[in-house]
Amino acid sequence: MMVFDTDVLSDVLFGETRYVERLSQIPSDIACVPIVAVEEVLRGWLHAIRRADSGKGRMVLSVAYEAFQESLIGLKEYRLLPYNPAAHEHYLRLKSQKLRVGTQDLRIASIALAHDATLITRNRRDFEIVPSLKLEVWN
Repeated sequence: MMVFDTDVLSDVLFGETRYVERLSQIPSDIACVPIVAVEEVLRGWLHAIRRADSGKGRMVLSVAYEAFQESLIGLKEYRLLPYNPAAHEHYLRLKSQKLRVGTQDLRIASIALAHDATLITRNRRDFEIVPSLKLEVWN
């Protein structure tokens, strides 16, 4: 199983050619998305919508909603991996080790560990310190 970190997932949803091409080499039945990455993507678009609505965003409201909708459609293509009790146990164990990794990244790593999956990311620095995590860095 291959699990996408938020950075790579966002680039795939944006249609970044080099990541979409790399993704095409992965069998669709093993390409998965952790629910925490979905949360981060959706929070980002909801923030963009709020900023556009207040006139402070970099895009107009209709474009922000369109991008939000396209992300939802794109996410339907992937199997979602839950933050289940096993992932939570991994999270608590990793958190007790006082690793210098952000909470959301630690949850994403925990989901990958709970599902014995390889995490695909651009963020080598944070994730390489997570014990037993299988990592594939896309740059």
